[in-house]
Amino acid sequence: MAPLVRPLLRPLLLCTGVLLASISAWAIVTDLTNVDNVHDAVGEHVEQAALNALPVSERFTDAFEIGDELFATAFNAIDGGGANVGRGQRYSRVPRADLRGRGEWLTHTPIRVTGPNAGGCFECHEQPFEDGAGTAALNVHRDPFRTGLIGHFIERNTPHLFAPGAIQRLAEEMTDGLTADQERLVDDVCRNGGTRTVTLDTKGVNFGTLSATRTNRTPCQVTYNTDAVRGVDFQPSVDNPAAPVSLIVRPFQWKGSVPFLRDFNRGAAHNELGMQAVEVVGDNVDGDFDGVRDELTIGDMTALAIYLAAQPRPTTLLELNGLGLLEPALTNTQERRIAR
Repeated sequence: MAPLVRPLLRPLLLCTGVLLASISAWAIVTDLTNVDNVHDAVGEHVEQAALNALPVSERFTDAFEIGDELFATAFNAIDGGGANVGRGQRYSRVPRADLRGRGEWLTHTPIRVTGPNAGGCFECHEQPFEDGAGTAALNVHRDPFRTGLIGHFIERNTPHLFAPGAIQRLAEEMTDGLTADQERLVDDVCRNGGTRTVTLDTKGVNFGTLSATRTNRTPCQVTYNTDAVRGVDFQPSVDNPAAPVSLIVRPFQWKGSVPFLRDFNRGAAHNELGMQAVEVVGDNVDGDFDGVRDELTIGDMTALAIYLAAQPRPTTLLELNGLGLLEPALTNTQERRIAR
C-alpha cells in the first residue's frame, strides 16, 4: 500500500496553545510555516488513478485498508482538520450561525449546518467498538435553517455504521422498483389515454400513488401528479411537468436525505470534521477558510466508501452460539426466550 498513499502536504493545527500566543486572540492559524515545524501530517492520501492502476485482485483489499486508515485517523490542522469557525476556533460543539464574519462559520462553502466537532470518524463512531454508534455525549446539534436560534437546533445521536453497504443496495433496488412502476404507468397511459394511476409499492413498502395524464398521443407525452407520493424523495420539474419524476429512496442522514454512502461521507467529512473533499469544493479550493486545500482526494472518498460498504452486519447471539463462539454457550431456556 505504501506506493499508493502520499502524506498530506498542508495540515493545520489542532492544539496550538503556544503558537496562538504570538497572534491575534481571534485569528485562526492559517500560516503553516511555524505549525509545520511542530506538527506533521497524519493523514495519507490515495489518488484515484493509483487505485485504478492496481491489479483487479488487489483493488478491493488495498482500497479497504486505506479507507480503514482514513476512518481511524485523527486529522490535525496540517491535514485540514477543523475549519475557521471564528474567534480563533477550529471546532465547535454547536452550530455558530452568529459567526458571520469573513471566512467564519456562516460563510463556508458548501454551507455548514453543524460542527466541525471531531478530529476523526472514529471519535464519534465508537460504541460498542469502532464503526459503531456514539454515546449521548457525542450527539450532534444541527441548525438546518442556519438561524443561530437554539430552539431551531436538531439534536441527533450518532448512528452505527454496521452493514451500510447492504442498506444502500436495498435502497437502490427499491429505487429500481419504483422506477419500474413509473415506466409501467407511462406505458399504460400512452396506450389508453386519459389519466392513469399506479401504486408505488416495492419490497412490501408502499410509497403512495403516482398519476399521469396523456397530453399528446403521437409522440406520446404525459404530465405527472405527485400529490399522493409519500415517503420518497421525488423531484418533479417545475419548468417541465412532463419530465419523469425522480423517485429515489434515500436511506442515509437524519431524515433520509442522502442516497449513497459516498454522498454521506462527503457531508460528514465537511460538517463534522472540517475535511473538505475536492469533489465537493473543487481542486485547490479552501472552502472552510482554514488555510488548507485539497483536504480529501477523489481516491480518498472511494476508499472510505468501500471501507464502509464492506462493514458486516450485526451478528445475533443465536448465530454466534451456533458457531460455538459464546462462552458460556446459551442454555435451551435462553434460546427459547430469544426465539419468543
